[in-house]
Formats: sequence, C-alpha cells, structure tokens
Amino acid sequence: MRLFIAAFLAVQPCLAAAASLTSFDLPGYSTTCATAIASNGAVTGTASRGSIKSATGFIFINGHFSFPKPDEPPGAIEFTGINTSLALVGFDLESGELASTSFVYQNGRTLVPPLAASSASFYRITDDGTLLGSANFEPAGQIGSDVAVFLLSAKGKLTKLDDGSGFMVPEGVDEHGDRVVGYSFGPTGYAAWSYYQGAFTTIAAPEATVMTAEAAVTGKGVIYGTFYAGTAANPVAHGFVLQHGTYTVLNVPGADDTQITDANESGQFVGCYKDKTGVHGFIATP
Repeated sequence: MRLFIAAFLAVQPCLAAAASLTSFDLPGYSTTCATAIASNGAVTGTASRGSIKSATGFIFINGHFSFPKPDEPPGAIEFTGINTSLALVGFDLESGELASTSFVYQNGRTLVPPLAASSASFYRITDDGTLLGSANFEPAGQIGSDVAVFLLSAKGKLTKLDDGSGFMVPEGVDEHGDRVVGYSFGPTGYAAWSYYQGAFTTIAAPEATVMTAEAAVTGKGVIYGTFYAGTAANPVAHGFVLQHGTYTVLNVPGADDTQITDANESGQFVGCYKDKTGVHGFIATP
C-alpha cells in the first residue's frame, strides 16, 4: 500500500459487475489515490501534481474534499488510515523515514502515541481507536533487526504479532482487532499473510508472478488486496478479493492498472487506477 504517489506509475485490467464504482479526482492534481475507508464510508487519500513535494492528504465524503492540517511539513502528507470519528494516521512523504514522522491526527491535534519500541509506524486506526502499526522491538543499537507488527489499544494495551521474518509490514485489520493482514520480507522475498487466532497463514493470489499484497480484512475473514503479475521490472497490478477460499479479480474497466488499498466491514473498497489520463481514486460499493 505504501508510497503510491512515488511508485504507482508502473503498476491491467473488470471490476466485479456487482460493484458500483465511483471515480474521483482532486481538481488540479494529476494523481489522486484513495488509501483508506472507514466503516461509515469516509475516505482518505493523497493527491499529487507529479512530485512528492506536491503531495497533499485529504478526506473525501459525499463528493466533497477537506484538507486536515497535521503538524507536519505542508504539501507532503500521506494519510494511511481513517475511522468514523475522522481520526487519521499517516506520515510525511518527504522524510524518507516512515517511522520518523508517523502520526495520529484527531480533533485538530497531532499525536505520537507512546510505545515501548523504536521506529514505530502507524498504518490503520479502528473505530475504537486501536492502532495497527509496525515497530522495531530490539534493544537500542539494533534498529531494523526485528520489525514486527503491533496492535495498540486506546487504553494502551500492546499486542505484538511476529512471524519471525525480521521485517513485517501490516496492511489491514478488522474493526475488532481479531484479524490482521500484511506482508513480510525475508530470505526468499516477499510473502503476504493473514493472522487470526494466534496463527499466520501465507496468502498468494494464483495469478501473481511478482507478489501479493493484502490491503484489508473484514470480521468475516474476507480479504481484499492487490497482486502483481508480469515481471519485477515491469509489474502489472490487479485488485482481488479472497472469500471462502475463492479468489476473484477486481479491476476497473478500461484501466491499465488497478490497486485496492482498503475495505470496510460492509464490503466497500477503495484504491487507485491508472489510465491514459492519469491516476484516479475510486470507491466501489457492492
């Protein structure tokens, strides 16, 4: 899911007929990407005029944009998570270090929740305020040697999920914090996984030739994400949904590339697609 503005330029096609698609663009911007959707349909994302420095985070509700202003450099923000209270998590795109500027923004305040770990990054926020993120849990001086996933409740309860790979990236969590999806990078490369009831399960879309990246999971275990076909040098992105063991490809009709970035409990999902006119955000409703 990370860094669409910088990287979503090389990522083929029909979105499921049962889904109603709403495409949107931030006026004046060549790239608009939806990155997360709350259970009430509120969407957040990032738009750019072609450079990281021009990137700006937004909220999109009922066809209208708003622009929260966290205490970070203006025009360089990506929001990665949103809940029904419009609390946001995100980071400064220009920093080069996701963990160094990851933040929570709520009610006009920018927060960095305390965590007994270094290099913490926040990816999602649930309606009850639980944060999904990753952090280095090794002692000082060993930065990056044990990057694991965590859930941090609003009351400060920390739950660590560690598959032993040494480098984990979380992508989605259900509203109850019972199921988590993401991917890891180890000696054999990237591997997507889902976590439920204390166990990790490896996930790979059948058509994927480069990698599978899960974006979201519902309380019923339905997984949404993106798989990459083609080659590592020329990847082609396709959206998918995995339900009851069956994969269904979900692509925007006529698009060159489709990337699903998040979904909510009602099955609405969001993402980005690329065509001859640029990169556009979308919301799909079953």
